[in-house]
Amino acid sequence: MTKSEFLMIRKWYILIDKVYSKTNLQKAAKAVKSNKGAPGVDGETVDDFTAKLNDNIIRLHKELKTDTYIVQPVRKVDIDKPRWKQKTTRYTDSKR
Repeated sequence: MTKSEFLMIRKWYILIDKVYSKTNLQKAAKAVKSNKGAPGVDGETVDDFTAKLNDNIIRLHKELKTDTYIVQPVRKVDIDKPRWKQKTTRYTDSKR
């Protein structure tokens, strides 16, 4: 293994540790709620997710840490903006 390959792998593990950290998952949920996030393709609202926040955080943490999280399809929504023609936003769900 070359030094650059080693550093790439090391960077990945340093990043993924932060992604599945329970603290960061809680911060992300709080940010989505404060931004009035829309439901994902599964129809689960932010209020539904936060009603079982602790259980959802534990489940996401475990799935991300053990590499069993399965990314779901996203729903594309075009939003008209006054200064731009359109902004494309994509929504996913928090379940697998």
